[in-house]
Amino acid sequence: MSSTTVPQLIILGALVGGCRAAAPHTEAGHGAGHGEGHGVGHGAHGADHFADPSRFVADWNSPERDAYQKPEEIVAALGLTAGQTVVDLGAGTGYLLPPLVKAVGPDGVVIATDIEQAMLTFLDEAKAKEGWTTVRTHLSPMDRLGLPDTSVDAVVTLNVWHHIEGRGAYAATVLQTLKPGGVFVIVDFLKEETEGFGPPLSMRLSAEEVVADLVAGGFEAEVVPETMPRHYVVRGRRPR
Repeated sequence: MSSTTVPQLIILGALVGGCRAAAPHTEAGHGAGHGEGHGVGHGAHGADHFADPSRFVADWNSPERDAYQKPEEIVAALGLTAGQTVVDLGAGTGYLLPPLVKAVGPDGVVIATDIEQAMLTFLDEAKAKEGWTTVRTHLSPMDRLGLPDTSVDAVVTLNVWHHIEGRGAYAATVLQTLKPGGVFVIVDFLKEETEGFGPPLSMRLSAEEVVADLVAGGFEAEVVPETMPRHYVVRGRRPR
Protein backbone atom coordinates (compact mmCIF):
# COMPACT_ATOMS: atom_id res chain seq x y z
CA MET A 1 0.00 0.00 0.00
CA SER A 2 1.45 3.37 -0.97
CA SER A 3 1.53 6.48 1.19
CA THR A 4 -1.44 7.80 -0.79
CA THR A 5 -3.75 4.94 0.14
CA VAL A 6 -5.83 4.57 3.29
CA PRO A 7 -3.41 4.73 6.22
CA GLN A 8 -2.91 1.47 8.01
CA LEU A 9 -1.12 0.31 11.10
CA ILE A 10 0.86 -2.86 10.55
CA ILE A 11 0.61 -5.03 13.65
CA LEU A 12 4.07 -5.98 14.79
CA GLY A 13 7.33 -4.56 15.77
CA ALA A 14 8.73 -2.12 18.19
CA LEU A 15 6.29 0.18 19.72
CA VAL A 16 7.31 1.59 22.93
CA GLY A 17 10.67 0.09 23.35
CA GLY A 18 14.04 -0.46 21.94
CA CYS A 19 13.94 -3.97 20.61
CA ARG A 20 16.61 -6.40 21.57
CA ALA A 21 16.68 -8.69 18.58
CA ALA A 22 18.28 -11.59 20.38
CA ALA A 23 15.50 -11.92 22.92
CA PRO A 24 12.59 -14.29 22.30
CA HIS A 25 10.08 -11.55 22.90
CA THR A 26 11.52 -8.19 23.72
CA GLU A 27 9.63 -4.93 23.47
CA ALA A 28 6.88 -4.74 20.78
CA GLY A 29 4.57 -2.75 18.59
CA HIS A 30 1.52 -0.56 18.01
CA GLY A 31 -1.62 -2.23 18.83
CA ALA A 32 0.77 -4.39 20.70
CA GLY A 33 2.76 -2.49 23.11
CA HIS A 34 5.57 -0.01 22.76
CA GLY A 35 8.20 -2.42 21.85
CA GLU A 36 8.55 -6.01 20.54
CA GLY A 37 11.56 -7.87 19.38
CA HIS A 38 12.07 -6.97 15.78
CA GLY A 39 14.38 -9.94 15.68
CA VAL A 40 11.38 -12.27 15.50
CA GLY A 41 10.63 -10.72 12.16
CA HIS A 42 8.65 -7.64 11.18
CA GLY A 43 5.37 -8.92 9.87
CA ALA A 44 5.76 -12.46 11.14
CA HIS A 45 3.12 -12.35 13.86
CA GLY A 46 -0.05 -14.38 13.63
CA ALA A 47 -3.49 -13.14 14.62
CA ASP A 48 -3.07 -14.44 18.16
CA HIS A 49 0.48 -13.14 18.66
CA PHE A 50 -0.66 -10.57 21.23
CA ALA A 51 -3.46 -12.63 22.77
CA ASP A 52 -1.51 -12.85 26.04
CA PRO A 53 0.00 -9.41 26.77
CA SER A 54 1.33 -10.58 30.14
CA ARG A 55 4.11 -12.47 28.42
CA PHE A 56 5.58 -9.20 27.09
CA VAL A 57 5.46 -7.18 30.30
CA ALA A 58 8.85 -8.17 31.73
CA ASP A 59 10.59 -6.77 28.66
CA TRP A 60 8.32 -3.94 27.58
CA ASN A 61 7.81 -2.44 31.05
CA SER A 62 11.26 -3.13 32.44
CA PRO A 63 12.73 -0.24 34.47
CA GLU A 64 15.96 -0.88 32.58
CA ARG A 65 14.34 0.71 29.53
CA ASP A 66 14.37 4.10 31.19
CA ALA A 67 18.15 4.36 30.71
CA TYR A 68 17.84 4.58 26.93
CA GLN A 69 14.15 5.42 26.36
CA LYS A 70 14.25 8.47 28.64
CA PRO A 71 10.52 8.70 29.46
CA GLU A 72 11.11 11.93 31.36
CA GLU A 73 12.34 13.56 28.14
CA ILE A 74 9.34 12.27 26.21
CA VAL A 75 6.93 13.74 28.76
CA ALA A 76 8.87 17.00 28.80
CA ALA A 77 8.50 17.28 25.02
CA LEU A 78 4.73 17.07 25.45
CA GLY A 79 4.69 20.12 27.73
CA LEU A 80 1.80 18.76 29.75
CA THR A 81 0.16 20.65 32.57
CA ALA A 82 -2.19 19.46 35.30
CA GLY A 83 -5.73 18.81 34.16
CA GLN A 84 -4.93 18.19 30.49
CA THR A 85 -5.90 15.20 28.34
CA VAL A 86 -3.15 13.18 26.65
CA VAL A 87 -3.36 10.19 24.33
CA ASP A 88 -0.85 7.34 24.33
CA LEU A 89 -1.16 6.06 20.75
CA GLY A 90 -0.28 2.36 20.73
CA ALA A 91 -0.14 2.05 24.51
CA GLY A 92 0.50 -1.70 24.57
CA THR A 93 1.28 -2.87 28.09
CA GLY A 94 1.45 0.68 29.43
CA TYR A 95 5.13 1.58 29.66
CA LEU A 96 4.40 5.31 29.33
CA LEU A 97 1.29 5.42 31.49
CA PRO A 98 2.90 6.09 34.91
CA PRO A 99 4.76 9.26 33.84
CA LEU A 100 1.76 10.48 31.83
CA VAL A 101 -0.60 9.94 34.77
CA LYS A 102 1.76 11.90 36.99
CA ALA A 103 2.11 14.74 34.47
CA VAL A 104 -1.62 15.46 34.08
CA GLY A 105 -2.44 14.94 37.76
CA PRO A 106 -5.70 13.85 39.38
CA ASP A 107 -7.81 16.21 37.27
CA GLY A 108 -6.32 15.14 33.94
CA VAL A 109 -7.08 12.24 31.62
CA VAL A 110 -4.76 9.72 29.97
CA ILE A 111 -6.33 7.87 27.04
CA ALA A 112 -4.51 4.63 26.25
CA THR A 113 -5.32 3.61 22.67
CA ASP A 114 -4.48 0.44 20.84
CA ILE A 115 -5.76 -1.58 17.90
CA GLU A 116 -5.48 -4.80 19.92
CA GLN A 117 -8.37 -5.46 22.32
CA ALA A 118 -6.22 -7.90 24.31
CA MET A 119 -3.86 -5.04 25.17
CA LEU A 120 -6.71 -2.83 26.32
CA THR A 121 -8.15 -5.60 28.47
CA PHE A 122 -4.72 -5.99 30.03
CA LEU A 123 -4.54 -2.24 30.68
CA ASP A 124 -8.01 -2.15 32.23
CA GLU A 125 -6.83 -4.76 34.71
CA ALA A 126 -3.57 -2.90 35.31
CA LYS A 127 -5.26 0.45 35.94
CA ALA A 128 -7.55 -1.16 38.51
CA LYS A 129 -4.55 -2.73 40.23
CA GLU A 130 -2.45 0.44 40.14
CA GLY A 131 -5.29 2.83 40.99
CA TRP A 132 -4.96 4.80 37.77
CA THR A 133 -8.35 6.46 38.03
CA THR A 134 -7.52 8.98 35.31
CA VAL A 135 -6.69 6.34 32.66
CA ARG A 136 -9.22 5.43 30.00
CA THR A 137 -8.76 2.80 27.31
CA HIS A 138 -9.87 3.19 23.71
CA LEU A 139 -9.91 0.72 20.81
CA SER A 140 -8.67 2.66 17.77
CA PRO A 141 -9.49 1.86 14.17
CA MET A 142 -6.45 1.05 12.05
CA ASP A 143 -6.61 4.27 10.03
CA ARG A 144 -7.25 6.89 12.72
CA LEU A 145 -7.47 7.53 16.45
CA GLY A 146 -11.25 7.45 16.43
CA LEU A 147 -11.60 10.17 19.06
CA PRO A 148 -13.75 13.34 18.79
CA ASP A 149 -12.33 16.39 17.04
CA THR A 150 -10.52 18.97 19.21
CA SER A 151 -10.90 16.75 22.28
CA VAL A 152 -7.32 16.29 23.51
CA ASP A 153 -4.34 18.46 24.39
CA ALA A 154 -1.53 16.11 23.34
CA VAL A 155 -0.79 12.79 21.64
CA VAL A 156 2.36 10.72 21.98
CA THR A 157 3.46 7.63 20.09
CA LEU A 158 6.57 5.61 20.81
CA ASN A 159 8.20 3.23 18.31
CA VAL A 160 4.99 3.10 16.27
CA TRP A 161 5.29 5.66 13.49
CA HIS A 162 7.46 3.54 11.17
CA HIS A 163 4.62 0.98 11.08
CA ILE A 164 2.02 3.41 9.76
CA GLU A 165 1.21 3.57 6.08
CA GLY A 166 -0.21 6.78 4.67
CA ARG A 167 1.52 8.70 7.44
CA GLY A 168 0.63 12.17 6.18
CA ALA A 169 -3.05 11.26 6.05
CA TYR A 170 -2.87 9.64 9.48
CA ALA A 171 -1.17 12.76 10.85
CA ALA A 172 -4.08 14.82 9.54
CA THR A 173 -6.50 12.70 11.59
CA VAL A 174 -4.40 13.29 14.69
CA LEU A 175 -4.40 17.02 13.94
CA GLN A 176 -8.20 17.05 13.96
CA THR A 177 -8.27 15.28 17.33
CA LEU A 178 -6.06 17.94 18.92
CA LYS A 179 -7.19 21.26 20.28
CA PRO A 180 -5.64 24.32 18.60
CA GLY A 181 -2.09 24.59 19.91
CA GLY A 182 -2.06 20.89 20.87
CA VAL A 183 1.05 18.78 20.27
CA PHE A 184 1.83 15.43 18.71
CA VAL A 185 5.12 13.88 19.84
CA ILE A 186 6.63 11.03 17.84
CA VAL A 187 9.53 9.01 19.22
CA ASP A 188 11.09 6.47 16.88
CA PHE A 189 14.33 4.70 16.01
CA LEU A 190 17.27 6.46 14.40
CA LYS A 191 17.69 5.70 10.72
CA GLU A 192 20.96 3.93 11.27
CA GLU A 193 22.06 0.55 12.53
CA THR A 194 21.67 0.16 16.30
CA GLU A 195 23.35 -3.05 17.36
CA GLY A 196 20.85 -5.74 18.32
CA PHE A 197 18.13 -3.14 18.47
CA GLY A 198 15.15 -1.98 16.49
CA PRO A 199 13.54 -2.60 13.10
CA PRO A 200 15.38 -3.34 9.87
CA LEU A 201 17.10 -0.31 8.41
CA SER A 202 14.74 -0.47 5.43
CA MET A 203 11.77 0.25 7.72
CA ARG A 204 13.31 3.13 9.62
CA LEU A 205 12.50 6.77 9.07
CA SER A 206 14.74 9.75 9.61
CA ALA A 207 13.60 12.54 11.89
CA GLU A 208 13.38 14.77 8.81
CA GLU A 209 11.02 12.32 7.13
CA VAL A 210 8.78 12.37 10.19
CA VAL A 211 8.79 16.18 10.18
CA ALA A 212 7.68 16.03 6.54
CA ASP A 213 4.88 13.59 7.47
CA LEU A 214 3.57 15.99 10.10
CA VAL A 215 3.81 19.02 7.83
CA ALA A 216 1.85 17.08 5.21
CA GLY A 217 -0.82 16.54 7.86
CA GLY A 218 -1.09 20.24 8.63
CA PHE A 219 1.27 20.50 11.61
CA GLU A 220 4.04 22.91 12.40
CA ALA A 221 6.86 20.47 13.19
CA GLU A 222 10.38 20.35 14.58
CA VAL A 223 13.03 17.95 15.82
CA VAL A 224 13.35 18.17 19.60
CA PRO A 225 16.74 17.98 21.36
CA GLU A 226 17.14 14.78 23.41
CA THR A 227 19.82 12.47 24.82
CA MET A 228 18.50 9.10 23.65
CA PRO A 229 21.16 6.80 22.15
CA ARG A 230 18.83 5.00 19.72
CA HIS A 231 15.86 7.31 19.16
CA TYR A 232 14.86 10.80 18.09
CA VAL A 233 11.92 13.00 19.09
CA VAL A 234 9.79 14.99 16.65
CA ARG A 235 7.09 17.36 17.84
CA GLY A 236 4.21 18.67 15.80
CA ARG A 237 1.90 21.46 16.89
CA ARG A 238 -1.57 22.23 15.62
CA PRO A 239 -1.65 25.88 14.58
CA ARG A 240 -3.85 28.05 16.75
